[in-house]
Amino acid sequence: MTQKRFRYYDIVNVHPTPFSDEDVELIKKAFVYGAKRHKGQTRHSGEPYFSHPVAVAGILSEMDLDSETIVAAILHDVVEDTAHSPDELIKVQEEIKELFGETVLKIVLGVTKISKFKKEISKEDREREYYRNMIFGMVRDPRVILVKMADRLHNMRTLFYIPSEEKRKRIARETLEIYAPLAHRLGMGKIKSELEDLSFRYLYPEEYNRIEEKLLKRKEVLEEQLKEMEEKVKKILTKNGMKVEIKSRIKKPYSIYKKIKDKGVTIDEIFDLLALRVITETEKECSEVAAIIKKYWVHIPTRYRDFISNPKPNNYRAIHLTVIEQGRSIEIQIRSKEMDSIAEKGIAAHYYYKDGKVDDENIKRLILYLRDAIESGPTKEVVNKLKDELKQEFITVITPKGDFITIPKDFTVLDFAYLIHSKLGHHFKRALVNNSIVNANRVLKDWDYVKIESDPEAHPKKEWLHFVKSHKARVHIRDYLNKIKDEERVEIGKKLIEIFLKKTDIGPEDFTKRLKGSEFLKNRGITDIEDFYRKVSTGAIKINEQFFYDLFPEKKKKKKGFSFPVLGSLKKAENSNKRIKIYPDNKLVFLGGCCNPIKGEPIIGYLTKENVIRVHSQSCRLLKNEILHPSRIIEVDWDKDYNEKFIVKVKIISADVFGVLFKISSVFHNEKINILKLNSKSDNTGNAVIIIDFYVNDIFQLRKIIKSIGKIKEVIDVERIR
Repeated sequence: MTQKRFRYYDIVNVHPTPFSDEDVELIKKAFVYGAKRHKGQTRHSGEPYFSHPVAVAGILSEMDLDSETIVAAILHDVVEDTAHSPDELIKVQEEIKELFGETVLKIVLGVTKISKFKKEISKEDREREYYRNMIFGMVRDPRVILVKMADRLHNMRTLFYIPSEEKRKRIARETLEIYAPLAHRLGMGKIKSELEDLSFRYLYPEEYNRIEEKLLKRKEVLEEQLKEMEEKVKKILTKNGMKVEIKSRIKKPYSIYKKIKDKGVTIDEIFDLLALRVITETEKECSEVAAIIKKYWVHIPTRYRDFISNPKPNNYRAIHLTVIEQGRSIEIQIRSKEMDSIAEKGIAAHYYYKDGKVDDENIKRLILYLRDAIESGPTKEVVNKLKDELKQEFITVITPKGDFITIPKDFTVLDFAYLIHSKLGHHFKRALVNNSIVNANRVLKDWDYVKIESDPEAHPKKEWLHFVKSHKARVHIRDYLNKIKDEERVEIGKKLIEIFLKKTDIGPEDFTKRLKGSEFLKNRGITDIEDFYRKVSTGAIKINEQFFYDLFPEKKKKKKGFSFPVLGSLKKAENSNKRIKIYPDNKLVFLGGCCNPIKGEPIIGYLTKENVIRVHSQSCRLLKNEILHPSRIIEVDWDKDYNEKFIVKVKIISADVFGVLFKISSVFHNEKINILKLNSKSDNTGNAVIIIDFYVNDIFQLRKIIKSIGKIKEVIDVERIR
């Protein structure tokens, strides 16, 4: 067969806005370079492989995109498909950067499977890495997804050339589950619709052919009805002084299939099977056209929708109304030229080419949602998380400034506060929704008017983690709480050192000076003095005689160190300078009920007035609040043969769904641990609060239980209660 010749000006000529001479030269240079790199490669169709990047560039050129995007489209497969070794891979990237600039290279790499030469990576890992790379590339430069969408569209248009039915179905399924929803969310209506129909054709051929056959039988009649209606509408609007453009369409097969499946209707019962699109010059004229149409035709009131006043989450704007013409319903969509461009091209219509920024705030947020989705949770679930995020329904809320903001359907007012700014979330005081005061866990609804009030004295609470839905809010709250917890650890560490120093003749200032001037911190991989206190509080650094003499060797020479208080009748303490071992049959040693310490966690002893030792966790609130007198603090440790079991209590917050208790119980069953007591109730956020009492051998077994429970996907939070 005769091969079609590909010319660079075929790409240039379809661009609605004339390119500058410099842009044309850049595209020509990319065309020559790409043709040279792909020379000798062919597609399944037998055509030169270079026909594919040229077609992709043509799709983007028709969308009026900038020259850098067109060049990146021409070169989008060069790195992946023409480099045959790691060295050549680097060389090709360096050539693209030198010839066409760093921006073009970044766009190309954003759509490249960069794990090509990593032989040890599995197919699943390659897929995960590719999607992660694509989403992060889109965060840096949204043109990455535009090139990828055009690439997928052309591949779907030529999918019938692939001989393997299994491969065709796999590509079609991926397109329907990821690329078509992504196109929809980005407002790219034209590409979304075509991707859906092409995927539908390969995944459900019987249903596709059945709908096509029904439409084909009636095609001439339906087209004639549309033509007559188009002429009538045009004539009436012209008579009323309106200058408009009118387009018509018959509903696409996949949209018909979805309507039949979701609504349980027949083709004849679909209101918008036939539609006219009336395109006006200005936004103001849209409502004027709607008023004229309602004057001349009977319309169905329940089918009237004003998406100009209330835009869809993907920024789609138009007026829809359904009229009756000769016994058949016909939908009329009224848009301005600008609205029509945005509805067709979505993100491509919002793009500022010079500074690489997206104009639309909702599209910016969508890109960040996708990034947050793939960043949260296990890496192995990247693809499923991406699919789930694309299924997420969105709503629109209104701010006091009158801005429309698109958010996920299940967002609370606190999620919304964190979405606007982390500081607004951190200092959340209360919210007003539709001028009524609501709680932080109030789930927002479509078109709610939301006002967030803040207070510098307000700070995040752990309970917030029980009901926030967004990854962003959860991360910010946890970061804040971890910072506070970290500060508390530092303070406890300082307190323990102060207690220790009271047993010596060294003052705190001398101690700190010696510590900073010694190699002690460096030799133990400790970054700074705060990190030192942190490790003291967790027991990672043992504060004992050896530690003291390591810092103050001169004290050892003078035989002058520190001493514990006299222990009276505690016979086990033969040497008062030795650490007291905790064993179960010692009648003079008791575990503190305030903090319920268990074997393996850092502890201290406190000599009571009754001359017995009360054992406390080093994180005990009594120590933190300086209730325990420093002179009575004693070094203690668990005896290695201590084999008594400890009763502990955990609090679990989870989704209140069927089966969650069984999953939690299975954790205890697997560890062969008996549950002593279990209470469960629902809180005011709709989550389940589960309190469980059980026995453990030591801190390590408790940590294992908590970690296993935390891995259950329905579990929001799990913590030990002292």
